[in-house]
Amino acid sequence: MDIVQERRETRQEAKAAEVQRAAPTLEECAEAYIRAQWSTWSEKHRNQWPSSLKRYAYPTIGKLTIAEIKPSHITNCWSTSG
Repeated sequence: MDIVQERRETRQEAKAAEVQRAAPTLEECAEAYIRAQWSTWSEKHRNQWPSSLKRYAYPTIGKLTIAEIKPSHITNCWSTSG
């Protein structure tokens, strides 16, 4: 590989890493959604949503960005909740 191609790839990798760091996590997205929907939900839903996410999702995938989450992550959230 030539030096120009190597530099181009290095820049692309750095840019991709920066975009990844700027992407919100599942937890951040979920908390924003909860805030946006809060006033439309019944008391049951107000208790259930945050509780379920904190118990099942946040411990395993809460710190991942949406793009990082794979179907296997979702399956593992519920199967390891025990």
